[in-house]
Amino acid sequence: MVMTTLSKVLAVPTVGSARRAETRALAIQVVPRTDKMRWVTKPIIIRNPPITSVLPTPRQAEWRYLFAENAKNWKGSRGYDHLKYDSVSKKHKAGDLVLAVQAKAQVVLKDVASTHRWKNEKKTEKVKYSVNEKEDLKRMAGL
Repeated sequence: MVMTTLSKVLAVPTVGSARRAETRALAIQVVPRTDKMRWVTKPIIIRNPPITSVLPTPRQAEWRYLFAENAKNWKGSRGYDHLKYDSVSKKHKAGDLVLAVQAKAQVVLKDVASTHRWKNEKKTEKVKYSVNEKEDLKRMAGL
């Protein structure tokens, strides 16, 4: 998955990153089709990026900060190594051979997780969207 500005796809000149606020309106996500996406007939999917890519929730922001703060601990890891723990998604088991930087990052982040503020709290709840009633629309319109 790639996030880029629409101008790069349409060849319209624009300055800046797709994650910057001023170019956010022109940002798109390009997702190539994989074998796991059997129902997709198009070779690529172009869509708007999720809002959390630019405006993360407090929980996501803290994890991104912890990741960036501790990146120096696995910088320079080369080669391959075995995972020490199972992954949260259960996609990888302990002992799987992965890049050394991934194995080292997993160990460092597991240690840092004990200091994570949100560890005992519920995850951020999703906002439930519903169709507005006629009276709500009238009130919103100021009629």
